[in-house]
Amino acid sequence: MEHQPLPTQDRLKNITLMLDHLLDQTVLLKQENAFLKHRMAELSQARAALVEKNRSATLHIKRIIQQLKEELQ
Repeated sequence: MEHQPLPTQDRLKNITLMLDHLLDQTVLLKQENAFLKHRMAELSQARAALVEKNRSATLHIKRIIQQLKEELQ
């Protein structure tokens, strides 16, 4: 049995459906990209806060160690 090509109208309809689907996917990907950019900014801020807390805690520990050394002398 030979494969008969679809009539032009049907091919155009199929192409239109595929393009509509691709457009929908593009919109969804843009939304996801915007969400991920926002989330990355949030995570970057959280990371910066943790780095600062770590720095502060390290300085505090160093001061305690120095005080203990002085007391032991």
